[in-house]
Formats: sequence, C-alpha cells, structure tokens
Amino acid sequence: KNIAKEAFLNIGIPLPQESEQTAIATALSDVDALIQSMEKLIAKKRVIKQGAMQELLKPKEGWVVKKLGEVAEIKMGQSPSSLYYNSCGVGLPLVQGNADIVDRRTIIRNYTSQVTKSCNTGDIILSVRAPVGEVAIASFKACIGRGVCAISYSSLFLYYYLIFIEPQWEKYSTGSTFESVNSKVISSLEINIPSINEQTRIATILSDMDAEITALEAKLAKYKQIKQGMMQTLLTGRIRLI
Repeated sequence: KNIAKEAFLNIGIPLPQESEQTAIATALSDVDALIQSMEKLIAKKRVIKQGAMQELLKPKEGWVVKKLGEVAEIKMGQSPSSLYYNSCGVGLPLVQGNADIVDRRTIIRNYTSQVTKSCNTGDIILSVRAPVGEVAIASFKACIGRGVCAISYSSLFLYYYLIFIEPQWEKYSTGSTFESVNSKVISSLEINIPSINEQTRIATILSDMDAEITALEAKLAKYKQIKQGMMQTLLTGRIRLI
C-alpha cells in the first residue's frame, strides 16, 4: 500500500541522451495534443446534438398528444430462473437492466436457455427499475428480465423522444426498496407526436449526429492506441529517435 522513500529513489530508469529524451517527449506531446483536440471536438458535437434535441423535440403546433401505449407496442420483461443462466451461448442473451447496457446499446454478459419475454433487434429498451426511464436500443434479439421493458415503434423518433424526457421519469417512480414503474404507468405516459414525415426528418438529423460522434469516438480510441504503442516502443528503446 506504500513504498519507502529509499526504494522509490533506487528505482532504475533507463535514460537516453537529452536530445533523444526531447525527441521522445515531443512525439508523445504531439499525440497528446491530438487526443485532447479530438476530445474537445467530441464534447462540442455532443453539446450541439443536445441543443438540436431541445429544439427538434420540443412540442410544436400541430403535434398531437398520445399515450405511449396507443402508438407503440410495449412488452414488460420477465426474469427467467437463474438456473438457466449460462455464459456459453445457449439460448438468448439476457438483458436484465442497466448493467447490460453500455452507451445506450445492449451488451452480452449472460445467456439464458429459458426465454420468458424477448425483444427484437432495434427495439427500444426502457429501464423500469432504478434508475427508471433510461433508454437504449437493442443491439440483438434477447430475453428481457423484469428490470426493463421493450418498446417497438416504426422509427427512431420515439427513441430520441424518450431520451429527451428521461428526467421526467423521476416523478413516476414508486417503491420503498427501489424505484420502479409498472406497465400501466408506462402505457399511460403522454407523449407529443408530429406527423410521420416530420418524425422521419427529426430521427434522420439526430441519427446522423450520432453517427458523426461515433466515428469521432472511434478515431479517438485509435489515437489512444497509437499513443500506447508509441510509449511501449519509445520508452523502452525498441525504437530510437536519434
């Protein structure tokens, strides 16, 4: 849990000549600057997208108020017995709750050979237990547990709209042990819906923004890998900058 000063001072450090140290530091600093620039650009794009959502999804004249259950198919999850859980791909992936979601996409942690309720690829996944109301997209067909529900809708408009109103779910949460909402509350949720054409335009704009951010994030991850590789080669002397 700690290191003695003497041991710390006696750690061996392989030092090249000062000119090579400068060359190595410059190369790594340049990559750091590139990474920081990309991180700032991604942050800016996210702010722009947030502003676009505020503008595009704010109810306007001509939009109609509908209950969620009137416009979408809602399927509440039902957890299978843990006896049927497995990690070897038998059955369907299991989506129980937020632990099975990363960056608003479902991930695979476990499988279940007992399929109780299921979602299809592209369905909206809504968390119905703490934290209530968080939204994701199903990346694959899966068995859904009681921590989520699956919502089928004709376009991505509803996905973005539910993200837009995420903060509102807190007032619907009930339960002394943990927050939760039932099918009646979800079906009765009032949402503002524009025409199909406008829904499509809004979904396209926001999807394009998401695609751009995803592409930038992929570049950022690549730059970080490049930097790690540079450190491994430059700071061990495997590649010399002389």
